[in-house]
Amino acid sequence: MSGYGIGASTDKASGALDALNLMDDDAPSFIRASIGKPHPAVISLASVMLATTATSVAAQTAQQPAPQDGGTLPTIDVQENATTSSGDGYQQTQSTIARSPVPLLNTAQSITVIPKQVMQEQSTTSYVEALRNVAGITFRAGEGGNGGDNPYIRGFDARNDIYRDGVRDPGWYTRDTFATQQIEVLKGPSSFLFGRGSTGGVINATTKTPEFRNFVENETSIQAPGGLRATLDANGQLNENVAARIAVMGQDLPKAGREEIESKRWGVAPSLKVIVNDQTRVTASYIYQHTDQVPEFGVPFVASAPGGVRYPVPVPRGNIYNVLTPGFSDMETNDAHIATLKVEHDINDQWKITNTTRYSYVDRFMRINQPSGTGTTPTNVNVNVARNRWQLDVHNDLWANQTDVVGKFQTWGLLHTLATGVEFSGENRTQVRQSITGLSSYNVLNPDPYPTNPGTLQPALLPGAEASGRSAAVYAADQIQINRWFEVMGGVRFENYGATARAQSSATVPNPLTYSQTDNMWSYRVGGIFHPTENSSLYVMHGTSFNPSAEFVTITAANANLGPESNETLEFGAKADVLNKRLSLAAAVFRTDKTNMRVPNPDNTAVNILDGKARVEGFEISAQGHITDAWELMASYTHLKSEIVSTTTASQLGKELIQTPNNAFSLWTTYKITQDFTIGGGAYYVDGLWGNVDNTTRIPSWWRFDAMASYKLAPNATLQFNVFNLADKYYYDSAYSNWATPAPGRTMTVSLRTKF
Repeated sequence: MSGYGIGASTDKASGALDALNLMDDDAPSFIRASIGKPHPAVISLASVMLATTATSVAAQTAQQPAPQDGGTLPTIDVQENATTSSGDGYQQTQSTIARSPVPLLNTAQSITVIPKQVMQEQSTTSYVEALRNVAGITFRAGEGGNGGDNPYIRGFDARNDIYRDGVRDPGWYTRDTFATQQIEVLKGPSSFLFGRGSTGGVINATTKTPEFRNFVENETSIQAPGGLRATLDANGQLNENVAARIAVMGQDLPKAGREEIESKRWGVAPSLKVIVNDQTRVTASYIYQHTDQVPEFGVPFVASAPGGVRYPVPVPRGNIYNVLTPGFSDMETNDAHIATLKVEHDINDQWKITNTTRYSYVDRFMRINQPSGTGTTPTNVNVNVARNRWQLDVHNDLWANQTDVVGKFQTWGLLHTLATGVEFSGENRTQVRQSITGLSSYNVLNPDPYPTNPGTLQPALLPGAEASGRSAAVYAADQIQINRWFEVMGGVRFENYGATARAQSSATVPNPLTYSQTDNMWSYRVGGIFHPTENSSLYVMHGTSFNPSAEFVTITAANANLGPESNETLEFGAKADVLNKRLSLAAAVFRTDKTNMRVPNPDNTAVNILDGKARVEGFEISAQGHITDAWELMASYTHLKSEIVSTTTASQLGKELIQTPNNAFSLWTTYKITQDFTIGGGAYYVDGLWGNVDNTTRIPSWWRFDAMASYKLAPNATLQFNVFNLADKYYYDSAYSNWATPAPGRTMTVSLRTKF
């Protein structure tokens, strides 16, 4: 099935926009106002998509025969190598998530897959770097920053929407990619499959697990400024029924331009796969990652500025506001453990059942000085300010068990693809925070990271904070193929989620109350798909999701006894596989409304009520795959307009959401000059964005350019050279209420990769 030209008539695009505005006749029409003036970065990408699609659609004359013709059901595609989705190089055509068995072309949702080849060409080491390939995703804090990975998708916080192999990965740490085969981004509401959260989308990583072949791949990289990283990926077929694999990583890398911000990591990921019989496979895997780094809290915003919009203080990129005094230095250590057991059983050719059991825990310790710009202005940063230093010790563990049943069947000549399952999980968190007092002040313009008085650690006030959450859910989704042109789908999920939390003791509240919350939540998605040609699709999707007050296993007095926030998305999209199915094109226009949003009670601002509303609407286009045998491309552009539509805080009404750029563009492309020599490059653009909900702290827009060249020294050895931030641009890639994080300066790596 498939076949829609992205370059279809503009009347269709206008119709989609009109349909979005029908959701709320009184709402401002952000998209209609902006669609006529896209950012210049989108023009070249759109031109490629329009030209290639028009050529392909004109050439397609044969329609795909109805799958039910002949009376034989298609079989469930059980991949022997479950670590990779089907596809060629950049282009991927199938998700690896068990509960998502439909090909990407036939899925009524925007989905981007970042394959191993792209991550390898870019010398990717973290999720932050990999997800730069998906326009519309921003991160609050880069690698080594506050709170670990904290992505925003389509304007909404997705910190709790990170998954590994379809199971939630809730720990707050910086995730390395050494054990990751690929990363999938499912945009739009996905609560009907994944549960609470997923307002803007879901990020899912696929773990490297055993394959039934033998290979050893290792890579050693030298970085300038001085750093080193090495990885090993070894796979062996022990016999016809057993295979094993192990991935190992170690690195010591400074941040270019801010070399004191150093990241040391090492990890190991063994796994074993056993074919029990012709129908049953068992895979056991374990990932351990240790991180020892200097946390990055960036530079402060100026305290005041003309017009009320504050930007980061104008200081050299190398200004570090950490305390690095030996013996009591700022530091962050993480130990992450993820153990998984997956059992797959083919009931018959049409039905498959998968059971996944997961236990994980993350220990995190952090000591940090939080920068402040008190008293500074854009023209005066030669100001002394007090230090704000503290340390935090957090333990987070998760257990989960989920069962997914996927099958195909017919009723009255209609082909059904059904996914259904149940899920049970539990999460626990403990946290102790301690103050550090008696520090000397520092100068914003000339900070001293080695003060003689780094402060005194105060005793912890116990008991510490404790929280636990439990979830039980059941879901079902059915995609029905009516004929060769039309498909419809519907999915529903019910989840019972309960949490209990108690804050840490304090001097003013020595015996904090324990709060409990239980929510019963329904979510759904419905959609329709039309295939104008064999290799294209047009779709419409309407879905819901929810964010309980205890979503992060945290309940405070402000949120106690509050129901969940509700989210609703309407999306129109188009997908096409062109150029002999080697290049995948996609476009979507969407609107997400968050209702029942938590806002302060005007009668008592210490507690919240569910009386707010926020909206994000926009459109996106993407291209991924081969343009020619030698030329590959991964590109995307996203336009977003966000607004706080309703709130009890007058200063926030009508403001844009944090971390939500109006325009974002991402391009990575390579060209094989000869069979042995390849060159490539990347271009990334992000509009300026806000750091707080009042829209008073902001970072400017930025462009970044990268380059790559690789040469095959021998059939099993490749030398690769990467340059990141070619122009050595000083820019900020994330913003908070009081500080912004500078991005790395120019960084160069030379890597030797061998495979036997």
